[in-house]
Amino acid sequence: MELNKLTIQKSTRVYQLGNSEKAAYKWLCLHGYGQLGQYFLQPFEILNADDHFIIAPEGFHRFYLNGTNGRVGASWMTKEDRLTDIEDNINYLNQVEQEYLSQVKGKLVCFAFSQGAATLIRWLEMTKITPEIILIWAGSFPEDVEYPVLKEKLKNTKIIYAVGNEDEYATLENRKKQSQFFDNLSSNITQINFTGKHKIYPETLIDIIKNHIF
Repeated sequence: MELNKLTIQKSTRVYQLGNSEKAAYKWLCLHGYGQLGQYFLQPFEILNADDHFIIAPEGFHRFYLNGTNGRVGASWMTKEDRLTDIEDNINYLNQVEQEYLSQVKGKLVCFAFSQGAATLIRWLEMTKITPEIILIWAGSFPEDVEYPVLKEKLKNTKIIYAVGNEDEYATLENRKKQSQFFDNLSSNITQINFTGKHKIYPETLIDIIKNHIF
């Protein structure tokens, strides 16, 4: 059996909120596993549309969340052919940034929830773009990136890591591992533990933005 790989054009969905002409902050937001862009962005509707321009690209891989019908979610990648998916995601986000954010003034904020965190960090390792602010929400930094490269690139970037105290995926072992990564990566990292589970709470989001981004 011989494996062949074919590069094709594919249409994707990119959701947006806010005013691109007035915004003081432009956001690139990556959803978590099993989410769709239009629902993922709902907590951000609470932000002032004139101050924030928000872009949320949707992952390539859509699937039924339960069985063969009903609700649909999207994913950035699986373990199957992961290196190809990583490369495709990096090219995808480069195009999204160029198409939607490169001409927008304002500080760049990168937000990632859950599975989106690994995709975001891998992209930041490979792209020329350096955000002013990174907000990782209930996600993990991947172990397969070049941390010396990231450390140099993000030395002037404010990094915020938020996780719920009842998050079922944030085990004690995982929290310790993330703390070790942060110690090696940057001294400019704020770790926030909020009351809640593995989800985005609009009120907590607003509180973090007001106290750590503005």
